[in-house]
Amino acid sequence: MATPLQELIELRMPPGQTLPLFVNSRRRRGIGLRRVAEDIYETTNVRVSHATLRNWFPAQPSRKAS
Repeated sequence: MATPLQELIELRMPPGQTLPLFVNSRRRRGIGLRRVAEDIYETTNVRVSHATLRNWFPAQPSRKAS
């Protein structure tokens, strides 16, 4: 079940975009959760912490090895 914050973010996502797609596409490109949280704010004007994203998406793809 989505939290009120997740629902708000989903409502403010661009058409055709969902929060899981947004987060997963960035994580697959090796972007860290702190930057993803910033991207969410820039896209939706809703603040969310990297720790909250980690709780919502615990099984994220691992970051690219350097």
